[in-house]
Amino acid sequence: MSIPPITSNPFSTRFVRPGAMLYRFAGNRYGTVHPAVALAADLRNSPIGLIVGPHGSGKSTLLATLMPTLKSHYPAIAPVQLSATASSRWLAQLFHLRRMSSLVSAHQRTLIDGGLIVIDGAEQLSRLAWLRIVSTARRRRQTVLATSHRELDGGDVLFRTGNTPAMVRWLTESLIAEAPEPTVALVSKELSRRDLSKLTNVRELWFELYDVVQPSLRP
Repeated sequence: MSIPPITSNPFSTRFVRPGAMLYRFAGNRYGTVHPAVALAADLRNSPIGLIVGPHGSGKSTLLATLMPTLKSHYPAIAPVQLSATASSRWLAQLFHLRRMSSLVSAHQRTLIDGGLIVIDGAEQLSRLAWLRIVSTARRRRQTVLATSHRELDGGDVLFRTGNTPAMVRWLTESLIAEAPEPTVALVSKELSRRDLSKLTNVRELWFELYDVVQPSLRP
């Protein structure tokens, strides 16, 4: 019997991108209430809500996990994905801040009163642009849910993302759950030699594991 070729890397972008897997909530802070339902209720009470955490700690994945619940709570949702600039030149950074502000403002203008604007990467906005968004939202009774690397003025932190070694292992093992045994052994060996207690960016780890696994896949 021939062995079918292995062509799919479990750490490919399609498996690790935000939305490809559900956010895993650690602990039992919400009791019997589903965390997504609880966070949606928190956002009702704090209509300028923040999800704060370092890069690669699951903020975008959490947003994707919350979206089905949020859609049932608001008449309209305007999602905005902001990106960082690779340039270190101050003029390029200035233009980037203006572009990000214009992008959010355009979405907010078309959003109906009482709607929800979801901003992924609000740290890409200037302080003035963020405060302008908050002011407009309050005037139009809009709700804002934003992810950020840091706390932002006028926003209430609803959730902080972070990773423990146990969480990193669980998430990684879930990606290789259906992989062949050699791939599982290879990834397990790689994890055992790393200090996961200092890891914050899980997605960066998975990109590195992609390179570790890829040479072992048969064409």
